Amino acid sequence: MSKIEVTLTEPSSVLFDIEKRAHAYPWSEIVFFQPLSAGTLWWSISVDKRIVGFANTQLVADELTLHNIAIDPRYQGRGFGKFLLNDILNYADKHNALMFLEVRESNASAIHVYQQAGFSIVGRRPNYYASDSGREDALVMRREIS
Repeated sequence: MSKIEVTLTEPSSVLFDIEKRAHAYPWSEIVFFQPLSAGTLWWSISVDKRIVGFANTQLVADELTLHNIAIDPRYQGRGFGKFLLNDILNYADKHNALMFLEVRESNASAIHVYQQAGFSIVGRRPNYYASDSGREDALVMRREIS
């Protein structure tokens, strides 16, 4: 049986490699490695000590924002993203924090996962993301304190 572990970490070349493989339009290296703001946490998920994904969050007052989450494409579809998200949700609950995130409106599978986790769509950011056709809207999602 595989050992799955979620830990707090720092941005690294391993995480940045996952970022580049997992996203069609990844964060730039400059953005990825910029100094952390107060309340920023980096999370990694490992399977048998191999890092397969990460997330980046920021807690400000009573709001936790999920800025980025990525699972290595070789490990996608196996529930590791949900596992990582669940740890982040537990962290938010421990801190009595609302959660916010933005997701591409074309990313139906991620939207479905977030809705299953208790997020609802509360807004839209027009032309927020780069896309093959130019720009794409972001959906703003919120999860209430549970």
